[in-house]
Amino acid sequence: MVVDFAELRNRILAGEDSVEEDALPTPFRAELREDNMTLFSILLGGSLLGVSMLDRAKHDGAIFTTANGTNYGPLADALGFGAFLFGMGRLSRGLQAQEEIENYEKLVTEAEDYVATMSAEMEEMAAEAEEKEEEAKAKKEKPQQLDLIGSNWNTHTPAGGFADFGTVGNMHGTAVGQQPVFYRRGSNSSPFSY
Repeated sequence: MVVDFAELRNRILAGEDSVEEDALPTPFRAELREDNMTLFSILLGGSLLGVSMLDRAKHDGAIFTTANGTNYGPLADALGFGAFLFGMGRLSRGLQAQEEIENYEKLVTEAEDYVATMSAEMEEMAAEAEEKEEEAKAKKEKPQQLDLIGSNWNTHTPAGGFADFGTVGNMHGTAVGQQPVFYRRGSNSSPFSY
């Protein structure tokens, strides 16, 4: 048997690429990538707050101060905090919504499993009930071979006809020295079916 290692390696690498493509993103990454408004507000607020802190630490507030002396630093801080908190709020609500979706999917899966289990049990119970009904019918309609085995053997009537000795209404009675044979004929059976 000849093994082409180059082809095997290519198939393995192709399989690894498909696994990477099928990997699900984390909830955090999915929330940031699905809605650009969340990512934009977090980046805008973070950058405004970062520039404001840099301005206070290195430049003594000169970046947000105009030539006539108006200081826009508090406005930049307020806009930075507002945008950052808005984005973080959207992010936390999105993560919470994803968690609720996962819980709901688990609940639906558990409910479907419960319904499947219960339907399987109901089918088993129906099958058992059918088996019991079939057994009851089988007991009710015993085959002719079992007529003399049961406890009610004396309720069976012998076959009728001109040579019938011992049935009710037969004026000849039993033959001398013979007892009647109790058996039951089927409704569609022939007396000569050997």
